[in-house]
Amino acid sequence: MKSKNYFSIKTSKINFVCFFVAIASFNCVFAVNMTPLRLQLQRASNPTTIFTEVIVAHNANATDGLDVTSDIVQFGSNSTLPNLYLLIPPSSSKYVINSLAPFTNDKKVKLGIVIPSIGGNHYFVANDITAYTGTSIVNLVDSGTTPVTITNLRTTPSITYNFAANAVFNNRFYLLLSPPAIAINPCASGNSILIRSTSMHPVSYVVSDSVTNNVIASSTNFIGSTSINNLTVGTYKVEFTNIENASDVQYVSISGSTNFAATISTPSLLVDINNPTANFVGNATGANANATYTWNFGGSNNATGTSINYTFPGLGNYVATLTVTNDSVCSASTSVNIQVVNFNEIEDADNSNIKIYADDTDIIIVVPQYLIKASVSITNLLGQKQYSKSYSNIIGKQKIDTQNFKTGIYVVNFTTGTKMISKKIIIEK
Repeated sequence: MKSKNYFSIKTSKINFVCFFVAIASFNCVFAVNMTPLRLQLQRASNPTTIFTEVIVAHNANATDGLDVTSDIVQFGSNSTLPNLYLLIPPSSSKYVINSLAPFTNDKKVKLGIVIPSIGGNHYFVANDITAYTGTSIVNLVDSGTTPVTITNLRTTPSITYNFAANAVFNNRFYLLLSPPAIAINPCASGNSILIRSTSMHPVSYVVSDSVTNNVIASSTNFIGSTSINNLTVGTYKVEFTNIENASDVQYVSISGSTNFAATISTPSLLVDINNPTANFVGNATGANANATYTWNFGGSNNATGTSINYTFPGLGNYVATLTVTNDSVCSASTSVNIQVVNFNEIEDADNSNIKIYADDTDIIIVVPQYLIKASVSITNLLGQKQYSKSYSNIIGKQKIDTQNFKTGIYVVNFTTGTKMISKKIIIEK
């Protein structure tokens, strides 16, 4: 059996750890101290003392996983303390297991344990595991028991072992890490649960009511994603199990109401054919990072993205429709009407279709087509101006409040470009 001797050199930010392996070579590794998951082996007689650490996962030195050059810290210079270390195969220098680059295959990371001359109860502790987002199933496997013991470190982060004095374990313990498997409510507060796994190997899942434990849905050979719809209000338990029989439990709340809605922003609903490209920005309340934004401008004229530029092919009326979909499960749509016109001609638009009339409280002007500029003035029969207003991008019904007008006859002049339409209106009070 190869023997190992350890010593540690610490700086303010980096720990240098060197070890000598008999009939092998002299090696040094280093680690930066900011990382989510820390594994510790502690003697039970003094459980508050950290005897040994192995630093695992995405860390401050920007490595992309668990590797021999940056993610191992070993403290074992005191021969009376237990020692925990990683056994990484010589053929591999790292395990890629962080949230920035999700992996697709299960990882087995072998652990070595050396117990000094003091045996008895020891604590195996996993700290800060909730921040370890690159994998959903994090289990400690003990192959020295019959049957093999698999402990979910997310739900049981501290395990007690009774080790004999001077025991050495190089093949008994390993970490079992599975790719992310998630259960979420993708519709903000709707009635669906999305189940998704990035593993290349099938996983099993069971969805049950967290109060009654009644099973709602299950699968024993699952790859990819699926949704469970039409759920009632409540909290649901989702348990994943991988091919190694390791498991993870997640909880999803269903409120029964949907707050998922899409909106469109655009500088103007009127587009000049001489400059026919317009910008559209989509947004959605409750959209997550996996949401897709799909635009349609009629027929096969489609685009994707939260912000897009679309060039209209010609004059006319168009409908811009945005559909936002969360995780391919729930969607929300909204539309705006766009009119493409020739700004060089629109100021002299035909006024023959403009209607001017009065009701009990207002003077009404109906403009059936977009006008980029227009103005209205109202005078009495003596030529005294009673009201005036200029408009930009005008269309539809415009109301002018006549509350301050006295009973009488008024002339309404509506002007666009070089043309003007006039109409007499009688106001009676």
